[in-house]
Amino acid sequence: RLEKFWEEKMKVVHGFTFALLLYFSSSNFLAADPGWVQLHSGTTEDLHTIRFFNADTGYAASRRTLLKTYDGGLNWQSVVIDSTNRTFDLHMFSADRGISVKKLSKYGPGAVFGTSNGGITWDTLLYLGPEYTFYTIFFLDDNLGWISGEYVIPLYSHSFTIKTTDGGVNWSLPGNYCMTWIYSLFFLNSDHGVAAGYQEDWSYWQYLNLNITTDSGTNWQWTNGIPWLMGRLYSVHFINDSIGFTAGRMSDSLMSYDVACVFKSIDGGRHWQLKLFDLKLCWDSFNDVHFVNSDTGWVISENGRILRTDNGGNRWYFQDSGINSPLNEIFFLDDNTDWIAGDDGVILKTTSGGITAIDSGSMSRENMPEIVRLYQNYPNPFNPRTVISWELAENSEVTLEVYNLQGQKTTTLLYAFLHSGYHSVTFNAAELPSGIYFYQLKVGKNILRRKMVLVK
Repeated sequence: RLEKFWEEKMKVVHGFTFALLLYFSSSNFLAADPGWVQLHSGTTEDLHTIRFFNADTGYAASRRTLLKTYDGGLNWQSVVIDSTNRTFDLHMFSADRGISVKKLSKYGPGAVFGTSNGGITWDTLLYLGPEYTFYTIFFLDDNLGWISGEYVIPLYSHSFTIKTTDGGVNWSLPGNYCMTWIYSLFFLNSDHGVAAGYQEDWSYWQYLNLNITTDSGTNWQWTNGIPWLMGRLYSVHFINDSIGFTAGRMSDSLMSYDVACVFKSIDGGRHWQLKLFDLKLCWDSFNDVHFVNSDTGWVISENGRILRTDNGGNRWYFQDSGINSPLNEIFFLDDNTDWIAGDDGVILKTTSGGITAIDSGSMSRENMPEIVRLYQNYPNPFNPRTVISWELAENSEVTLEVYNLQGQKTTTLLYAFLHSGYHSVTFNAAELPSGIYFYQLKVGKNILRRKMVLVK
């Protein structure tokens, strides 16, 4: 009887335990996705490119090696594509066919190469001469693509683009962007493209630069909306013909710091608005930006940071990468399955869009703004333009004014009803004398002030 009693008792216990496991598993409590997980790549080289054709087949590349996987990144096969020289960019159309750009020697000219056997051998597709080097590849489909590069002669250099309509067999003559350096290309369609990088003045100061073409890359024009601020833009990505983002860093030569930044366009790259600039991102730079739709996107940084937005860039929150080394490129197969390539052979993967059970419960509240958050203007000191930015937690009526040291109002920059999220304006103080000024933001009963310095 006693044995039968305990046998029946254990059946009840086991049944209850199984029910608990079933409940917690169905609620994603025990089976919660860990967010970003580091995969074993088998290399310590710095990986700058990663792409997947489906959930299983993809590749990652360093300056000298091509890694391929057929099981979603669990195992990687290595092919040396250049043992001595530097491969700047790589695009694979399939697991076998690809195109790359690299230098012919350490300090020599560049050329375009193609492979049809998975990177084992490469054939020269284009060589323009010793003055030309190629850097960035973008293909709209298997046939239509562009490459950006640099033309250098003594005392003069400029960037250029070339175009192919047959997968790299034939190329157009170089189109010219004068005195700019391009890190990222993105074409919205066969005619309309955007190039992100930087421009140097005659004193070798570097400034944010975005160019746009409407004739398939033959001619390029500087876009509006990016202030004449120092820094570089490393990535540009568009969701559709209107909405796009660019990311990089803004620099201040007087204050000697860099801050990672994101800009957004809603008119195909013609105008841009600052969407992310926070001193928590000081001494950092965004290396890539990617959106899966108009609301959801990510940026990855030089310091191993991953930030996600779910409302079109108005508000961002951090995701844990688990590393501090540079993250270079992010690729999204869909809204949830994503990979990141970084330095030291780092490859990260998520099957939940980077969200963990803790994130879904709290949504990283420490990243959310208070009722209003006013940021330090940038650059500061400035002459004569600077950007003033702030963040709203809810739709509000906003007044932004500038005062001198005597408390006299010099300028009303804004009086408007704004939606929640990140906002910025450019203040042009060309008509004001040098000195210390205060900018004041009034949102409901909240009044915030910060100091700025105009130096002429």
